[in-house]
Amino acid sequence: MSDRIKSLLLSQFAGCHDCEGWFVSLHKALDGVTAEQAAWKENESTNSIWEIVNHLTFWNDRYLKRFRDLPLSEEQTDNDSTFAGPEKLANELDWLSTVVKLLATMSDWRISIHDCDETKLYSPVRSSSKDPWMDIIAHINIHNAYHLGQIVQIRKTQGSWNPNKGC
Repeated sequence: MSDRIKSLLLSQFAGCHDCEGWFVSLHKALDGVTAEQAAWKENESTNSIWEIVNHLTFWNDRYLKRFRDLPLSEEQTDNDSTFAGPEKLANELDWLSTVVKLLATMSDWRISIHDCDETKLYSPVRSSSKDPWMDIIAHINIHNAYHLGQIVQIRKTQGSWNPNKGC
């Protein structure tokens, strides 16, 4: 049974990360985005692509560290603060570094799931929770897919989306 669960979770991460599927992958959604486009906001109440990428990086990295039994930062972070934009004027090198970090985290998730012992997927995320890792990982991918749709919609709004890449 676990091979099937692993396969499903890996398929979800592949679809969100870099494989063609039912929706545009992160790799394709971010392909060709400039720092200026990434920092662009339709208005102050919306998030930029850069902010969404930072948010995805924060949560994917945090749960990956927990999955790998690595120490977590002690800082208290509310969800809104994970949508931080660039700290200074947007430049291409900072944007590229931001994208590379998220893509690497997505790759690391796939490696970690592939290499984990099957019992890990059934074990609770933390001692105070009954939620098994397989459920949490599935929700991480739903979360990733949700924000991927936002990125594509932002690109459509700003006119930077190539419709040949998908919907």
